[in-house]
Amino acid sequence: MSILFSVYSQMSKDCENVEAIFRPETLRYMRLEQLPNIKMYYILLSIVLFFISPIDLFAQFWQKVESNNNGILKGIDFYDETFGMIVVRNSLILQTTDGGNSWNNQEIGDLAVLNDISLISSTTAIAVGIEAIFKTTNGGNYWQRINTGSDTISSLLNINFANSTIGMAAGIAYPDTISQQGIILITLDAGETWQRRNNGIEHPLSCVWMIDSTTALASSYYYRGIYRTTNQGLSWEMVDSTIAADRFHFINKNYGWSVGWPMAKTTNGGLTWTKVALNVASPSSGIYVLDSLNII
Repeated sequence: MSILFSVYSQMSKDCENVEAIFRPETLRYMRLEQLPNIKMYYILLSIVLFFISPIDLFAQFWQKVESNNNGILKGIDFYDETFGMIVVRNSLILQTTDGGNSWNNQEIGDLAVLNDISLISSTTAIAVGIEAIFKTTNGGNYWQRINTGSDTISSLLNINFANSTIGMAAGIAYPDTISQQGIILITLDAGETWQRRNNGIEHPLSCVWMIDSTTALASSYYYRGIYRTTNQGLSWEMVDSTIAADRFHFINKNYGWSVGWPMAKTTNGGLTWTKVALNVASPSSGIYVLDSLNII
């Protein structure tokens, strides 16, 4: 069982996050002043749980696990209870094969700023970032840079797969030195090739979630609006104009949540959304849905 405890530090409109990896023993309160070297305007604490039951949560506390890395940790994904990876902004990948008890550094062999990662098998993973898509098929021992399939400079912020072959990545494209727009890329061959698929979306995007092989959702933390496609991104329809989502998480094709401004849930695959009151001063930036009653 592994838990990621994230400390998000927002210095301006754009967020950077500083993350530490913790494991549960007994639940206890941790004071903010105990966190090292964080220069902050305000802090949002976010917990992402992997493979842990609600009962376990109240019986355990947080124990720090050393990652042997001082870089800014970004996206995390687990394929099963033991195998997981975290991307580090400075061209590194952290890998665990024991459920997060220990982490090994993996060089990608290239200079890149990484933002997110998706594990699609016990050996295959795709990492994305600024002008970067990398793929490994041997558990991270070797990473290959993949062509993004776009002629526009872009920063890919989030990646999600419907299955072992079909996935999408979303982020911000920079067509010139002033403009910003959304970008969505799709792969139909496990990340070997990518095509741009964001017709109808102009705003920069922060997240994407594939409900199945043809249906997906996309949204932006910076602009209100949730978009939905049913044809692998060939066209997108705005289904809600009042929600700015930073991340999605679904437990099946119908039931899912978005987190951002404000938090919301859907029970019909993203066709409609119900806002949920969250008693925090700042928007949340991460979410993990355990089941229909338990959301972190």
